[in-house]
Amino acid sequence: MSSRRKHRAVPHINHERWMVSFADFMTLLFALFVVLFAISQVDAKKLQEVSESMEQAFGVTKGSTSVLPSKPTPAVAIIPPIVTQQQLKAMEALKVKLEAQLEKEQLKESVNIQIQERGLVISLRDAAFFDSGAADLRSSVLPKLGRFLRQLEGVPNDMRIEGHTDSQPIHSSQFPSNWELSGARAGSLLRFTSGHTTIRQRQLSIAGYADQRPIADNKADEGRQRNRRVDIVILTDSASKDEPLRKLFGQQPNAERTSTEAAPAPVSTERQDNGNQHQ
Repeated sequence: MSSRRKHRAVPHINHERWMVSFADFMTLLFALFVVLFAISQVDAKKLQEVSESMEQAFGVTKGSTSVLPSKPTPAVAIIPPIVTQQQLKAMEALKVKLEAQLEKEQLKESVNIQIQERGLVISLRDAAFFDSGAADLRSSVLPKLGRFLRQLEGVPNDMRIEGHTDSQPIHSSQFPSNWELSGARAGSLLRFTSGHTTIRQRQLSIAGYADQRPIADNKADEGRQRNRRVDIVILTDSASKDEPLRKLFGQQPNAERTSTEAAPAPVSTERQDNGNQHQ
């Protein structure tokens, strides 16, 4: 007996399926050309502005591809002090007051007062206030000096006491160089000022400059005498000693502080060796 076999129909093969993938590809390709066309329409002015901003940010100069600056720039830009009319009038009034006291104390030949951009500068000639090669104030001049310095009481400005020497080197057991001598003299005057006036200590600071800031020619004896001095600088607000650092670190101007820009060597009452004595 023969059985009937079932014949399965052969499935029809669709040879057009590739068109779906091709259509997707064409769609993506069209989108790509649209994007390329869009970004090709760039505003030349805006592009130039962006380019210049990037150059400034990374320090790239024209004609150079280096991101490092050719010359290092300072970390803090110090703006020259500007004396306002109000400050100038106040300093002129204080100058008149101080000069009158100098006349009264017969110290006019030993002290010079000038108004500069940084403030009121009171220059004490060392011959009248210090022995040669020593940092201690002369005892004979202390009463007059105390009465003169008390004229500065009530002045709200910061005050920097600066020690200066001439170019003649010094080398002794107490002062190895002019740096130590200038700083010690400034420190000696600061301690006297702090102990004999009501000027607040936070207003005071000292600096020792040795022979690096002369006001006269060191080749002549007269010039060396002028260079040997201790200056009391009544600083203007804009010339305050730590103003650039306050701006950099955001510190408050009324913060308690006592600055020693150049730390002086300890001041001794012992006199210098005669062979090394020097102003």
